[in-house]
Amino acid sequence: MLHSSGRGAPRSVPVIRLRASCRRRRQKSSTRLHPTRTWLPTSKWTLQGTRLGSHGVNYHHPTTSGQGSIFFMPNKSLLGEGALQGAVGQIKSMGLTKALIVTDMVFVKVGAVDAFTSLFEETGITFSVLDGCAPNPMRGQVNDGVEIAKANGGELIISFGGGSPHDCAKAIGMLCTNGGDCRDYEGVDKSTKPMLALVAVNTNAGTAAEMTRFCIITDEERHVKMAIVDWRLMPTMAVNDPKLMVGMPKSLTAATGMDALTHCIEAYLSTISNPVTDANALHGIKLIATFLPEAVEDGKNMKARDMMAYAEFLAGMAFNSASFGYVHAMAHQLGA
Repeated sequence: MLHSSGRGAPRSVPVIRLRASCRRRRQKSSTRLHPTRTWLPTSKWTLQGTRLGSHGVNYHHPTTSGQGSIFFMPNKSLLGEGALQGAVGQIKSMGLTKALIVTDMVFVKVGAVDAFTSLFEETGITFSVLDGCAPNPMRGQVNDGVEIAKANGGELIISFGGGSPHDCAKAIGMLCTNGGDCRDYEGVDKSTKPMLALVAVNTNAGTAAEMTRFCIITDEERHVKMAIVDWRLMPTMAVNDPKLMVGMPKSLTAATGMDALTHCIEAYLSTISNPVTDANALHGIKLIATFLPEAVEDGKNMKARDMMAYAEFLAGMAFNSASFGYVHAMAHQLGA
């Protein structure tokens, strides 16, 4: 599901002509520059369409399937300060009492997992923890998680961390219900049954793996990154509480923020983008341009952290349906 970022003709309006358009707005004639270089009154110009960049009003890529565009989203998303506390009540309301928590050793060492699991003391939920998730989750780790979940009668998976625990948890949940091996699901929509309920608690503003249908698992034997793309992989609930992101160091804040920016740009340039994904991508870019420098400069700036959490979520909304381009195509080969 990797799509070229190339665009078909006609291309975008040159920057200099956009500037000319802005100057024309101030003129009494209220005319603007149309991409065909003809001058038309504003009302006619709007009806006939414009391309601001590669897209614009009344314009999007025609679908090749003839079946319209699909927009993918998780069932429920909690965002903003206090979202984690709200998620505990939501999890309790599911009526599921046996959980597998998927995370990495760093969160265990810094006490974040203990602080998180303490919230479940009065919920009646019992849990086991898989804490060995690698930065690039591997097929063997997924298999370990499946064994733990089945041995403990797992009904629910909770991923706690960034993209790696989320992807690992998705694969575990899928194999618990569908059986087989990760290799069986490489590609698009290969599963036949819903995965276990998954609550993805996010701790950084970058990957958006907590809300997407993408799952990247490294096959350590073949030395390839398997892209598992399946609408059934979307978490039951995504949780983005900026309070969980305050402790990120500057380097990680910057790197994950640039990841989110890349998601926005690639989704916007995708050949299967649509007006909904465009709106998500463009607003995500605006938020990142404004608040990423502030979040890097002062990690305790809650407004910046909150807006970056929204920005990476918007980026996820964009690429979850519009997919990626050459940047991720190359990165997957380099990171395998």
